[in-house]
Amino acid sequence: MRAIALGYACFFFGTNFYLTWYPTYLREHRHLTLAALGVWGSVPLVAGMAGDVVGGWLSDWMFKTTGKATRARRLVAAPGFLLAGVFVVPAALTEEATTSILCLAASFFFLEWVIGPAWAVPMDVGGQFSGTVTGVMNMAGALAASLTAVVYGSLFDRGFWVAPFLVSAGVMALGALIWIFLIDPEKSVVDG
Repeated sequence: MRAIALGYACFFFGTNFYLTWYPTYLREHRHLTLAALGVWGSVPLVAGMAGDVVGGWLSDWMFKTTGKATRARRLVAAPGFLLAGVFVVPAALTEEATTSILCLAASFFFLEWVIGPAWAVPMDVGGQFSGTVTGVMNMAGALAASLTAVVYGSLFDRGFWVAPFLVSAGVMALGALIWIFLIDPEKSVVDG
């Protein structure tokens, strides 16, 4: 259950940027107007919603096709993490605001691929205790998300606008490794 919690912590750490720091980033670093923020600010969020659906569909399709939960969950979540990390780096490094926003949209699309498999795994491994597994997983995610206030806030406050994205890319790479090597959707956490 620890690996599931750690994997979700990596997901929620990455996701929390879009839910909290993204408008600040666009206003203070990319110098978008409030009107532009209203339009451009929604682009990654819409991409993330599409990623939710695509990732869930892919995981279900793979499970239906192969009958193997490990393959169905890992082959969506791990690439989702990796591609999210790949796109977040150029988002930070480019000088062009539009390019940054489009890269962030691609990053969030792929990061949200993880949510379907992440929420399916507690049901795969938890049996009658899947609610408890889900609760522990979500708690770990919320704790990790709360760290973004310290990590991003302290770096942005010092004028380091690129560093938080590199931290996120590292956390996303760690999430992929956890999914590849530690999360086993076919091993019950109840039966020992």
